[in-house]
Order: sequence, then structure tokens, then C-alpha cells
Amino acid sequence: MGHVTLAAPTDAHWPILCRLIGKPEMGSDPRFATVQGRRASQAEIIAAVSDFTHRHTKQELLKHLGGQVPFAPVNDVRDVFGDPHFAARDMLASVPHPGLDHETRIAGVAIKMSETPGRVRHRAPLLGEHTDEYLKSIGCSTADIARLRADKIVA
Repeated sequence: MGHVTLAAPTDAHWPILCRLIGKPEMGSDPRFATVQGRRASQAEIIAAVSDFTHRHTKQELLKHLGGQVPFAPVNDVRDVFGDPHFAARDMLASVPHPGLDHETRIAGVAIKMSETPGRVRHRAPLLGEHTDEYLKSIGCSTADIARLRADKIVA
């Protein structure tokens, strides 16, 4: 099943969403005609939308709602690494990692811009991996760093 995100950000989206979730009467209800009205009735709206979405998988919802109202599945790690679309968009990067005898794959940069294309340059640091380097760069001595570690202020 999983989680999704969807919205009816404008008054025009609202009746479309209501029709799609099988509640067309909510789309013409004057209480929900404006963003302010919908915000005031948020609990009722969330209950109606949740009742519909809980009965469907993310993929079913994507087919049913996608392209008509703002909608997207919320992907977990398994979804990201199992979806061929992510691989096709060069969204999976391999990086070396301490303690492994092979590279590990991580999620890459989602935004693809022609002049500043962004990329994964290295893995995330381990806890405390660069502490000494950064503290020395701001003027801390070796003794200062040892004291900060002893006092459990830094890792």
C-alpha cells in the first residue's frame, strides 16, 4: 500500500478530486467551495479522501488520479531502487563506503539541469569523520578538540 501525496490547490481542482474519489456531491457543496471553506472542514475532507485512498495501492491511485490533480506516490528505498525509471534518469549513484568491499548505491540528484547538472560527488560522511578537519579550520587546537570530545560536545 504505502503513502501518497495529493492536493486540490485551486478551486478548479476541488470538484475534479471529488469526482475521482466518488464524492461528486462534495465538489458542489457550498461549504467546500473555497480554500478557506475546505480548510475549515479539513477533518471531514481528510476522512473522505483517506476512505478512498486506503482502498487502493499507490500504483492504482497513480493510474486513477495522475494527470488530473496534483498527485505522487511517496517512495521508500525499495520503491526507488526497484523502479526502472529512476535508473533510466541516472538517479542511482554508486559510491565507495568504509567497511564494504564493494560500492553501495545511493539515490542521486533528482533535478537535471542542462548547464548545472548536479551529481553525487561522494558519499555522506560517517559520524565525526570530518570533525577534526572542520574544527581545525576554525582555529581549534588538537587539545581543544580532545576536550570537546571528552565533554561529548562533538563526535
